Amino acid sequence: MIGYSIRLRLTLWYSVVLLLGMTLLGASFWFSLRHILFASLHDELRQLCRGAVNVVREEGREGAPPSDLQAELDSYAGSAPKGGWIEVRDPGGRLIYPARPQMAGPRYVTLRLDAAVKGENYQVLAGIPRRGVDRLMSHFLFMLLWAAPATLLLASLGGYWISRKALAPVDAITDAARSIGIRNLSQRLATPRTGDELQRLSETWNQMLERMEAAVKRLNQFTADASHELRTPIALIRTTAELALRRDRRPEEYREALAQIQAESERTSDLIADLLTLARADAGQGTLPLEPVDLVPLVRD
Repeated sequence: MIGYSIRLRLTLWYSVVLLLGMTLLGASFWFSLRHILFASLHDELRQLCRGAVNVVREEGREGAPPSDLQAELDSYAGSAPKGGWIEVRDPGGRLIYPARPQMAGPRYVTLRLDAAVKGENYQVLAGIPRRGVDRLMSHFLFMLLWAAPATLLLASLGGYWISRKALAPVDAITDAARSIGIRNLSQRLATPRTGDELQRLSETWNQMLERMEAAVKRLNQFTADASHELRTPIALIRTTAELALRRDRRPEEYREALAQIQAESERTSDLIADLLTLARADAGQGTLPLEPVDLVPLVRD
């Protein structure tokens, strides 16, 4: 994301995190709703099978005609949910009540229950269409697929607006910093009293400007002092050289002129070293070498 603004990068990261969160949340809702709906269907099937077992216990007594059991099962099957069916098998595996519909139509949720009736094992199989659950899950998925992008778009726009508003003071600080140059180092940035990162950033900028202003002042002072102190010895060196070169002179006179130039050059070198030492001391860099000094010759000078 090099080259993008901070507000755009914040918006993109916020959108990606929001998209992942919404995806996980939507998936968890979808699977939770599916589990609840199918659990409810299984509860209905379990009750339906248990009711059929109770009918077999009551009507499957010895000597009772099979038509009575068929009639009771027909009556009980009518109370099943719409599209539901019941199938009952006797201990020998023969169908007592074959009410299973053709499976080519809607899909079903089925449940088999084994129950002992008078010491014999009966099997009850029940089924309920799942089209209601499938329809509800389809509607829920449709809502997720439409609501998630709309929510993501609105949240991204809102995040971009918030990031732009939050970073507006940074732009103001940047513009103010650009207007400060070497000629107006005394100018300072406006410091917002918010107690946050923006206030610390402004204070840090102002502290840096103070250090830069002090350094420039020391540089200007050093330049002024150096030009003032070096003007005299350089003028003497130049004057001595010009006088020596104006006409032919004896070797002794040349040696005397060169000795004066050497003395002024050494004095100039010492002066430059002293000025550099003072400049470093003013800047707070390094320490001055300390040594014992005899004050008698110093006072005499």
